[in-house]
Amino acid sequence: MTSAPQFDGLDYPPDFVVDPPPHLVWRKARLEVDSREETARANDSDFAQRARYTLDKLGRELGAAVTGGRNDLLNKHAHTMGGFVGAGAITRAEVEAALTAACHRNGLIAEGASAVAATMKSGLDTGIANRFSEEPAQPSDDDENAPDLFTLESNLEDLTRPPGLVGKIIDWCEATTERPSRAAALGAALGFVATLVGRHFASESDARTNLYLVTLAESGFGKDHARQAIKRLATAAGVGWALGPGRVMSTTALRNKLLQHPSSLYMIDEFHGTVAMVTDKRSPYARLLGDDLLELFSAASTVFLGAEYASTPAVDIHNPNLSIYGTSTPDAFWSAAGSAAVSNGLLARFILLDINTSKPARRQPSADIRKVPTELIRACQSLVQAHGGNIALDGSRPIAAKSVRADADAARLLDDFKDRIEAKELSADGRQKPFLNRAVEHAIKLALTVAVGTDPKRPVIDGLAMEWACKLAWHSTCSLIEETRDRIGDSQREADYNAIMKLIKSAGPDGLKPSVIPDRTRGMDARRRDELLNDMKASGRVRFGAVQTKRGTRDRWVFVR
Repeated sequence: MTSAPQFDGLDYPPDFVVDPPPHLVWRKARLEVDSREETARANDSDFAQRARYTLDKLGRELGAAVTGGRNDLLNKHAHTMGGFVGAGAITRAEVEAALTAACHRNGLIAEGASAVAATMKSGLDTGIANRFSEEPAQPSDDDENAPDLFTLESNLEDLTRPPGLVGKIIDWCEATTERPSRAAALGAALGFVATLVGRHFASESDARTNLYLVTLAESGFGKDHARQAIKRLATAAGVGWALGPGRVMSTTALRNKLLQHPSSLYMIDEFHGTVAMVTDKRSPYARLLGDDLLELFSAASTVFLGAEYASTPAVDIHNPNLSIYGTSTPDAFWSAAGSAAVSNGLLARFILLDINTSKPARRQPSADIRKVPTELIRACQSLVQAHGGNIALDGSRPIAAKSVRADADAARLLDDFKDRIEAKELSADGRQKPFLNRAVEHAIKLALTVAVGTDPKRPVIDGLAMEWACKLAWHSTCSLIEETRDRIGDSQREADYNAIMKLIKSAGPDGLKPSVIPDRTRGMDARRRDELLNDMKASGRVRFGAVQTKRGTRDRWVFVR
């Protein structure tokens, strides 16, 4: 018989437990009797099917969670499912059973069943109190922006604990700042490790670790801290030459830098300025720089063929490993990007880390940023010295990279991700497909970066690294598709649509007063504004109705999807 202490605080045993304690069996029987009618009613609705689909997805994610963040994830998923329970779409017993089983799989139960039960109860109770007031809008079969097509399945903060050196650098950045944000450090850590991996290693498909990353967060979020930490770490490890200038001003300067140090990281603040420059159709020189960025991204495994000018001969750069880490505010970045960055494929080459949470609270740092940990210094030096130390060689001749294999779990996960992307492409429109086409490539590069950063002497892409990489690649793909849809318009009508949608979306669950929209869009034709609002409402992207506010029930425009 299973020992009872393992189940302290639980109302019933999960179904997979053999020979559970008798008192738990009795409790479960009582729960099943009490909820029988409720279950029968719920099973008849489409909303119930949606609830069970969501529970299955969240249970898989929670069951696969690793140490660090499991309890927070449990609370988050319990809160989500509490909304369905409160709406009568699913019973509390079903949700508790599934989440408890997931906590057995991830080991959280073994660390304290009572704590698990308390966290689950708190999340469910809060979710039930804020239950869904109506079923989410169901898209029609021909709705190409259906919410289940490109749904964010992970919180960005939950993806900031990759194994190996990348995760350790994020830990250090978090410990040394007054406003800790792991998400704000993720891009800088990834770009730096990818640069140190350099031209040493390649995946079995010959992908390299050149990454284009952009982090978007509001002003005052602390985006600069990670960049300063990377500079200190590079200097302490003696690899400062791997960092490029803080601006890319011309094709000649970029090529000269990469010829001398073909594996380089450009960390660029106010990145919207660079994006605006390289997509400026009025400047032929800026367009040349944009063309170089496009070609360099795809030339890491071969050679970048430099252009020849009247007074400057062409110079080939072998295996260029250019990585970019840009930071900006969301409004400035998307205003600069425009449709040109989408149509020419530049935006699809970037991994987007969009931080849409509130600014972290200030606290006392637990470590001194001036004291770079010896462990990090040695790990960086080990990466540079791996496979002959060829990262420091110039780009005048090709480099033979060591192939890093993926184990069976990683290969299976990558195949599943490829199948998923191909299935999504069948329903995607012309704007969405470029982002989908890059998703698998991003996942492989991310997994390779983390794997080599974990063990540069005997690197293997394992299931843990690939699962994390696929999740981050999918998160970026969904974010890019959603943001370009909502923020970039090819016509004035589409730009007006995006402007109204942005206002409603930014208002959050409390909704937007009807008077705010005409006030904030005074230059917009009133008839068009009304037409656009009706279109949004008809498509299920927004709703207009009663919302409970601090001053009572009021009519509001509320973002749905």
